[in-house]
Amino acid sequence: MNIEAVSEVYGKLSKDNLYLLEDIYHKDVVFEDSAHRFEGWDQLSAYFDSLYTNVIQCDFHIRHHQQVEDTGFLTWTMKLKHPKLNGGSL
Repeated sequence: MNIEAVSEVYGKLSKDNLYLLEDIYHKDVVFEDSAHRFEGWDQLSAYFDSLYTNVIQCDFHIRHHQQVEDTGFLTWTMKLKHPKLNGGSL
């Protein structure tokens, strides 16, 4: 894992370039956040496709990153504009 590459992808991610995620996730990825757990690239890819279907804008501002050998983490602030949230406002 190269945490700089992950930061770069998330920094420019949009519904028009979700294919970039394939460059940073292994086909056997286990992705877990506070609400979901996905195993394998196919599940994760379907999740992102679904997530971005109606998104107007989704920006990740990378705050911190850390990497030790092949393990790393990111902290970010996400700004999301979606028609079903807050009347489509950020």
